[in-house]
Parts: sequence; C-alpha cells; structure tokens
Amino acid sequence: MQNRINLFFLIQVLLICILQNSLLAQGQINFTAFGHQPKTVPDSLFVALSASTDVDKTAQLFTQIAKLHLQHGNSDSVLYYAKKLDTLSLGSLKKTSKNNTFKQQSLLLLGNGNLQKGFFDDAMAAFFHGLNLTNKQKNYDLRHELELGLGKSYFKKDSIGKAVAMFTQLCDTSESPQILAEANYYLGNIQLQQDNRQKAKNYYVKAQELINDQNSKVYLAATLTLGNIHALNQEVNLAYLNFEQVMQKSIAQRYYDLYTQAILRYGQLSREQENYEVAEMVLSMGYANSLQWNNLEMQKDIIQGLIATYKAKGDFENAYALMTQFVRLNKELAQQQNKETIKELQVQYETVQKENEILALKETQLQKENELDRQRTIKKAVLYGFLAVLVPIIGLLVVYYQKLQTQSKLNEQQEELSQQRMKTLMNKQELALAKAGLNAQHHERSRIAKQLHDSIGGNLAGIKLQLSSPNMDKEVQKEVALQVNETYELVREISHDLTPKKFIQDDFSALLKDYLKRIDQNATVEISFSAHPKERINLISEKIKVELYQITQELVTNTLKHAKAKHIDLHINILDDVLQLLFEDDGFGFNLQNTSQGIGLKNIKQRLHYLQGTMVIDSALNRGTAITIEIPV
Repeated sequence: MQNRINLFFLIQVLLICILQNSLLAQGQINFTAFGHQPKTVPDSLFVALSASTDVDKTAQLFTQIAKLHLQHGNSDSVLYYAKKLDTLSLGSLKKTSKNNTFKQQSLLLLGNGNLQKGFFDDAMAAFFHGLNLTNKQKNYDLRHELELGLGKSYFKKDSIGKAVAMFTQLCDTSESPQILAEANYYLGNIQLQQDNRQKAKNYYVKAQELINDQNSKVYLAATLTLGNIHALNQEVNLAYLNFEQVMQKSIAQRYYDLYTQAILRYGQLSREQENYEVAEMVLSMGYANSLQWNNLEMQKDIIQGLIATYKAKGDFENAYALMTQFVRLNKELAQQQNKETIKELQVQYETVQKENEILALKETQLQKENELDRQRTIKKAVLYGFLAVLVPIIGLLVVYYQKLQTQSKLNEQQEELSQQRMKTLMNKQELALAKAGLNAQHHERSRIAKQLHDSIGGNLAGIKLQLSSPNMDKEVQKEVALQVNETYELVREISHDLTPKKFIQDDFSALLKDYLKRIDQNATVEISFSAHPKERINLISEKIKVELYQITQELVTNTLKHAKAKHIDLHINILDDVLQLLFEDDGFGFNLQNTSQGIGLKNIKQRLHYLQGTMVIDSALNRGTAITIEIPV
C-alpha cells in the first residue's frame, strides 16, 4: 500500500509540473515553489561552534543557531539548543551576570520552542521563570521579549484578557520595532478572532509599518492574515495576491511554517472557489516540498488539505488513499514522540540513579566524618591531660629563662655604654682632623686663587694692553687679542673655581646657569640648560659639585675651540641615586676611531675616575657630538 501511494504521488508531481506550466501560461497563478532544499543554518556557524573553546563564544553561537531555527519553524532544534545553552550556563564555574543572561536567554528560547511546538503550559513556565530572573536585573530588552512570549501563550490558551493587557503594556513600554510589530500583529489576531475585521486590519497595517521590511516574518505573517480578511470579505483576487506573496517570500527566506500556512490557505480558497485543479496543484506542490524536506508535520497538514480537496471534488479513491497516508504519518509522529519520551524517561532514570549514588556517597562520607570526630575527641582528651602536666614545667622554665635574659641584657647594656664612649671619643678626634683638613684645603685653594688672579691674571692683562697698541698689524693684533682674551677668561674662571665658597653658599644649579649665561652672552653659540630635580642636585656633595663644574667648563671650552657649534644643550638630572649629565652640540663632530683624545677629554676621564663615574661619547663628522656622563651620588 505504501509503495502504491508513493508511486501515485510521484506520478502526480510530474502531472503537477505540466499543469503548473499550463496555468502559468494562462496567467491563473504567478508563483513557483517546487524543489527548494531547506538549509536554515549556515555551515560557517557549525564550523565556528566546533572550533570554539571560549564559554561566552559558545553560548553566543548556541543562541544564534537557535534563533535561526526558531525563525524557520524548526521547533525541535530550538529546544535542543535552548537546553544546550542552559547546560552551558549551569556548568560554568563562575557565577556571573553574563551566565545569568545565558540562563534567561535559554529560557526565552525554551519558551518560544515549546510555544511553536504547541506545548503552551511548558512555554508559560519557561517565560515566567525567565521573568523572575530579569526582576533582579535591568535587562529591559530581554524582559520585553519574555513578556511578548507570555502574551502569545495567553493568546494560544484563549486567555484573551491577559493577552490584550500584556500586548498593550508592551506597546507602551518597549522601544523595539520588532517587539512592537509583533504586539500589534497579535492584537490584530485578537480583533479578527472577535470578527472586528477593520480594527484587525488596522493593527496588521501598523505592524507592517513598524517593521518596514517585506522579507520579515512578522510582515509576511501580517500579509497572510490580511489575505484571510480579504477572503472573508469576498475580495478573492486580493486574497490570492497576499497568499502568493507570502508563499514566494517565505520559501525564499526559509520560513517553512509560514510557507505551509500560505499553501493551506491558498488551497482552501481555491477549493472554496471550486478551482479544484489549482487547489490540488498548490497543495501537491507543498506536499512534494514536505517530502523533500522530510517534514512530517507539514506532510500531515497538507495531506489534510488534499483530503478535503478530493472530497469536495468527489474523488473519494484518492481521498481514501491519502487518508491511509495520513494515518501512517500519525503513527510515525507518535513513534517519534514515544522515542523522545523514552529518551526523556531514560535521562530521568539515569539522573535518579546518579542521585542515589550521590546519596550513598554522602552517607559513606558522613560515617567517615563521624569516625574522624570520635578520633579527634580522643586526641583532644589526651592532649589536654598532657598539657595539664606540661604547663607547670613550662612556667618554671620561663622564670629561669627570664632571669638569664635579664642578666644578659645588663651585660649587653654595659658593653654598649663602653663602646659608645669609645665611639664618641673617636668621632671627636675625626671631626677635629676633618675640620683641620678642610681649613687647610680652604687656605691652600685661596692662596692658589690669589696667586693666579694677582700674578698670572695681571701679567696676561698687561700683555693684552700691550698687544692692543695701534701700531701693530690689525689682523695679527686681532688674532693675538682674541687668544690672550680667551686665556685671560680661562685663568679668571680657574681662579673662581678654586674658591669653594660659592659652592657652599650658592645653589649649584644656579651657579652653572650663571656660568653658561655668561658664555652665552659673550659667544656666538646658543646654550640651553635644564636641571631636575634641582633640590637634589643642589644637595650633592661639594666634591662632586667642584668636579662637575670643571667637567662642564672643559666640555664648553672644547666645543667653543673646536666644534664651531651654533647650539649647545646641557641637561643634568638625578635618578635612582645616579647623577646623569647629557651634553650635546651641533658642531663639526669627529671620528672616534681616527681622532686621538685631547687633554680636555683626558682631564674629564681623570676626574670621573676620581668620582667612580663613566662617560660615553657619540660623535661623527658633520653630525655633532653627544656625551653622556653618569656619577653615583
């Protein structure tokens, strides 16, 4: 019997194709919808899911795939991924707000999947659970989606008053065009159920305007229901146009549940208009697609439409054959549902077994804990008895130890007093010697400074005056005068440098700044100077101040003599107890490998050796010179 029916429908499909072409040529229908292979989820999402190792990413993919199945009417797949998402949120070790959102999303999908499958009580339970969770958070978008699902459940269970209240509330509170469109669509369904056709039509048109997308499922659902209103108003052509639009677009967008409804309404309207050939062709075409898609629910619905068509046509033989097919489909669906029920029962049985195992483990653990408590009690009793004997002995030992400690502290204090007296005497002697050394050094430097200033300085000043005689050759006079003037200034600076008084009384950074300012005013070179932090730089030892001042003079003098620079940068800073001097000029520079170091650089190295400092020179011809000096402070 089964083979005869399948052969009958294969022959019928071939005839339908011929009839379809004939009707298309005559203009009676203007759509085609045969031979589409359903593919609701892109392969890329499954590839990404198999490669995902991140919990958040996996949860997002579960949600995305479930929503696609929901959109295309695959309720079983929606429920599967909703449970997977719920398991993922429960299995996470970290209880975060994001995990709670996954839980709410799984409940929303579970409710919509049950709603689509016709399990309205289960759907309402899921929506209520989700709403209880959203009360603890301010996730208004998710809350509105759950309220929308609850309103649909009320509508399906004929609780019209509660449904109207829920949809009206959503129209007042939600800002989502999708949610507003669906709320208006269901308000239209309620009005149509009460035979208020014009009000229903207004709600459907408003839903379409809100969503503003002709490929949207809500838009097409409203179009289908508008076609029903046209059919009720005997506006047959308009009804056909609406149904054809829904059939074309829903199969293109893979809305298979909506496609089935459009097929059935088109067949019903054609049957009512006694266009049995068109009704048979359209329903058979839908049946052929349902066979190709292996969608048993769709096959059952369409076969009912075909049976009604054959009865109206008087073809009771085919009606009987289809009735047999209908019975077979019911059995297959029942078997599938039984298999699902058995699976659920098996899971429940395994869960109970695991719970019993857990209870047994808990009892064993409890016995072990009781035994441990008993052993702890015995150990505590023994310990307390031992302590009762041990405490007096420890008290005696403590008293004896304290006496020894007191005697030892007295001896240590006497030794410390003796050492302090010796240290005081030694410090006094060292201070006396240091003062004597400083006075001698001060007198010696003053004597050398006076000698340089009075004798050498005076002599050079006299030479300068003699060479300034107008009888000498002007070029020679100018060159000699410059050399002598430079020598005079250097001797003058040396005489000032050898006097340590200014390093004691003046801020060192200000002293350097004044020196560089004098050079800047009397030479063609421009000098930039910075010191940071000035407070720490001014507090460095006198020894470092003197040597650093003289190093700076050597560097500036070498640049003025040899580099012919236009600009000099001098920066001094202290970081991590290291004083750093950075000296740069834009002069001629020199080749480090081919140029021997002059007296100036050798003097600088000797001073740095005395201060345990280091110097790095970076120079090249026509690229200037950069010198970095570091001195521990």
